[in-house]
Amino acid sequence: MIFVSLPHFIANPICAFIPGDALRRRVRVILCSPYVAQKLFIMRDAGVRYRDIKTKIGYRGRNLVMIAGKKYVYKFLTKSKRAYLCHRERIITDALRNASPIHIPEMKIFDFRGVSARRYEYINGKTLPDLTDDEYNAHKLKLARTVANFIYSVACADPQEIKYFKPNPKTKPSYMHGWWQGDICDNFMIDTTNYSVRAFIDWEDAVFNDFSNIFTPRHHPRQRDFMALVAREYDKLYNKKK
Repeated sequence: MIFVSLPHFIANPICAFIPGDALRRRVRVILCSPYVAQKLFIMRDAGVRYRDIKTKIGYRGRNLVMIAGKKYVYKFLTKSKRAYLCHRERIITDALRNASPIHIPEMKIFDFRGVSARRYEYINGKTLPDLTDDEYNAHKLKLARTVANFIYSVACADPQEIKYFKPNPKTKPSYMHGWWQGDICDNFMIDTTNYSVRAFIDWEDAVFNDFSNIFTPRHHPRQRDFMALVAREYDKLYNKKK
């Protein structure tokens, strides 16, 4: 016999009538989470009002993300068996922070109902998809050079404390092979007062491997155009410094 938890039992028939994967995933995650308790916890922890907490769903519904005003960002795992991701992310970001030319937000791990959760400093700014066409065209080369330098610097880093997260601890960084952030275009925060990059966020999927595929994204013309510029700038850096 298969046992289904009460929240999932309620969520399944409700979500069956919701069109669109994104909305259906959002409703399912919220219904299956201790949503109100999480918000009450954030109110106490961050000192914000209930209505000032905004909710998003993380990639593939792995996290329930709550933004507390402009103070903190909280991530609650939707499956407790993924708790190791919290600790892995903190170890990797702590190790790579000194190598990164761009700020990597501080994170804190805390216990919520027996499961590890995360709190990050809030970074204000726009992501690449948020820019208008005029903003993008005027500043894309500057941003591409900044991002290429970031990719190059982090990929060249080889901290001993995270070598066992590599597929082979003895593998050394090389051309388009090393540590990288996991999702470039959506996770660098842009200061629109001067179009500099304030920070790179969301390191949950950081890995050490070949990252040549990030330069040829399949979707979104802007991302393809931007990453082609980044690839050219990365090549210049690599050839100059090798």
